[in-house]
Amino acid sequence: MEGFIMSGLERLKLTGRVELLPSGFYSSVVLVVENGHKKVVKLIRKPELNEQAIAQQLGDDIVAYGAELLRRGVRSPQVKVRLLGDVGEGWDVVVEAPFQGTDVAHLLLEADESDSVRLTRGMLGMISALFDYPLESGFELQIGIDPKPDNFTVSETGEMHYIDLMPPRYRRDGVPIVEFPEPTTDIGKKVAYYRYYDMRGILTVLRSQLCRNRFDLRPLFRRLIAEFAAQYPGLGRHMGLSVGEVFVDANLSGRLAIIEALAGDDMYAMRDIVTQLAFENPLYRHPCIDKVFHLSHFYQEAPSPENVCRVKKILRAMTRNESVEV
Repeated sequence: MEGFIMSGLERLKLTGRVELLPSGFYSSVVLVVENGHKKVVKLIRKPELNEQAIAQQLGDDIVAYGAELLRRGVRSPQVKVRLLGDVGEGWDVVVEAPFQGTDVAHLLLEADESDSVRLTRGMLGMISALFDYPLESGFELQIGIDPKPDNFTVSETGEMHYIDLMPPRYRRDGVPIVEFPEPTTDIGKKVAYYRYYDMRGILTVLRSQLCRNRFDLRPLFRRLIAEFAAQYPGLGRHMGLSVGEVFVDANLSGRLAIIEALAGDDMYAMRDIVTQLAFENPLYRHPCIDKVFHLSHFYQEAPSPENVCRVKKILRAMTRNESVEV
């Protein structure tokens, strides 16, 4: 992978000090520092980018998505996109943007309660700019967003930005883009749409990701998101009736019944429950949280029956304060 990065940088004729940043499976991200200026360069290489027209369309979509976010009041970097010609394995899409600071996920790790409130409200403020543009159907949005704290940054001047323009989650010719490549199954499309284009899914994802990052602050995050949701008709009630919220006040037998009823498409409930149990008993901490998040991962399909069974086993043991094998 490092060879791919360096060859790409050489072909782009970029100079300066290069630092590798956290990257995805089919993309690599570097910070380039030159003459006191910082910029982020993302190289995207996927099997689907086997034709120039496909790569060009993806680049155009990334630029269009950033423009749509800005038009609705969501601060996001103005990007420059270019293609690296056929490299034997297809085309590379290269996205350059000014460096916008440290991501919120890292800031939260060391944040006290007041700073955590400020950071969370900052993210909710940006999300609200999109919630102001719903479709007529109610909770569905015109423009999508992936609300993980990793996707928000805070600059040295204190400004927050949303930096995740890939995949470009906007409606091209009225059709929502949820992933690249798009899921080919109905369940994959449905879950991705709910996660990125539905107010309920967006807040559910944000809550679970915040609590994964700082499970010790789960009551704080639950309160802030509940207060935010209450501003939108029906949204607060929905969030309050979610399985993860009902679990909080259930007794032991009620909790075990909730766990037993979990199905493959209850991945967010699984994640809410494990962070609640970790908050109640910090001894379980991240091994259990990370394992449940991993087992409940989805893309084309919901988690497998085997993975659901493994999640239930972990959650039952945590509920009973028993030892857990992860």
